[in-house]
Amino acid sequence: TINEVMKYFHADGCANNMNNMMRYLADHLFKLGYEYNPAVTMPDHGLYHPKFDDADDTAMYLQDCFENSGKPTVAIIFYRCHYLSGNRAFVDALLDELEVLGVNSIGLFTETLRAAEPIDNVNGLTVERFPTALTYLLHQSTGKCMVDVLISSMAFAMGEVNPDGPTLGN
Repeated sequence: TINEVMKYFHADGCANNMNNMMRYLADHLFKLGYEYNPAVTMPDHGLYHPKFDDADDTAMYLQDCFENSGKPTVAIIFYRCHYLSGNRAFVDALLDELEVLGVNSIGLFTETLRAAEPIDNVNGLTVERFPTALTYLLHQSTGKCMVDVLISSMAFAMGEVNPDGPTLGN
């Protein structure tokens, strides 16, 4: 039982995994007959919109906005921990308000913007270190960015912190 419980923790302690872990425990320890799903490892980055439950549907929505809508598209980038914990009300409110204002909106969650990879086609250019999270905003075949504006709710490190004294700007 402990090995199964640990799978839920190691697969990211998101609300859905914790719910299924509790159902698993109730079923195995108390024989209450709750149905449960196995632990699911959550992605480090992904698209989000409250209208869609499936990542593929959300990606198709963004691509459709890019290819067929005459309206601008705005992305809100936010921390993955909010996505995992279900603390998405602030993102939902921003996305809803943007749509009221007449633009397309999409959420993008990420563990970090520091994870980067080489990308062969970003607007026709090769980029040696492109933030992995931002690849979700690129059109797969053209490499063009599918959003017009990116709003960040994340905190950015503005440089290195000197633990031995004051940190001076460059």
